[in-house]
Amino acid sequence: MPDVITPSSSKNNPSSKKNLKRIFFGFVLIFLAVFSLAVAMYWPEFQKQFLPEMAVPAREKIAPVYTPAQETKVAAGEKKSALKEGFLWVDPVSSQYIVTLGKTHGVREGKKLNVYNGTNLLGQVAVDRALETVSYVLPEKSADISKDAYYRVVAE
Repeated sequence: MPDVITPSSSKNNPSSKKNLKRIFFGFVLIFLAVFSLAVAMYWPEFQKQFLPEMAVPAREKIAPVYTPAQETKVAAGEKKSALKEGFLWVDPVSSQYIVTLGKTHGVREGKKLNVYNGTNLLGQVAVDRALETVSYVLPEKSADISKDAYYRVVAE
């Protein structure tokens, strides 16, 4: 006699319960993936609307860079002298002392500039040749200036 195949009830079959759990878990994972994608795409709009202080790009939060040229812009009516700061270093090729202050900063030949290492005064240098934006200087004999470092220079 032929064997009769009878359909088994899904209520009594433990493997069908496992399959239902797996299908449900799969749908939950798909839903979470779609939700995460939507949040990632609309996050900038949400941030602008509900968190405006966080929406500002990081570049705009950084304080502006200080340049000595900003202090030299003085109104025509004022005769206030502003400190001009720059850097001094020794050119390794020509062994000349160079300062990042020039004629545009009011530095002329013969002017004395103070040289600092941090806040310590090392001595003075005299301007030998002033160009537009840099100057060649000669250190005084008492100034202890190393050829391998950068120093802060102040013109008053």
